[in-house]
Amino acid sequence: MAKSRLIVTKEEDTGMNAQFKDTGTGETLTRTEVARRIDQGQYSNYHHYRDDNNRLVIRSNPDGKKSNNLG
Repeated sequence: MAKSRLIVTKEEDTGMNAQFKDTGTGETLTRTEVARRIDQGQYSNYHHYRDDNNRLVIRSNPDGKKSNNLG
């Protein structure tokens, strides 16, 4: 089973993922920092989009495995 490279370390009161840990580097990252790195190609197994409230949402790419889903 493959482990997720990103794990959620903090959620907002609404349940929105707010902070992540990169298990490869040990860095703690905000949602915006993760989105920027996705755009730069550093996290190829993830994508992001803006929801109806214009908030960034980080998601793992679908592959049918629950072991690498976020939060």
